[in-house]
Amino acid sequence: MSNIHASCVDYENKGILLLGASGSGKSGLCLELILNYNAKLVADDRVEVEPKAKEIYASSPENIKGLLEVRNVGILRLPYKEKSKINVVVKLEPASVSLERLPEPETCNLEEINIPLLRFKENDSAIAAKIIAFLNFPRI
Repeated sequence: MSNIHASCVDYENKGILLLGASGSGKSGLCLELILNYNAKLVADDRVEVEPKAKEIYASSPENIKGLLEVRNVGILRLPYKEKSKINVVVKLEPASVSLERLPEPETCNLEEINIPLLRFKENDSAIAAKIIAFLNFPRI
């Protein structure tokens, strides 16, 4: 099991692991997915990742379970899910990074397991909707 700097929510039993630099908007994106798409918090800021039978699972360290840091508000206690299978990794990139409009599929290797990877600029206002669309509709 590894402990990584990330956040994670579960949407309809599909784990969304959020990666990005401090201040990139991971916690804010968690909050948006929770409030607008009925996702459940798994972990904020630190995520424990554990491989099991060619899948990888996310959970929260004990001392921060159910806690979400909301910038300019404070730390909130939320309902949470103990563990979630990670189905997609989302990397929040700085606004200065150039991203392809129609990218080729990418993966992120976590604990020797490849998980689909999506990249977004951290200032993209439609990230949550794009993630939910990716999880619900086939990409051609």
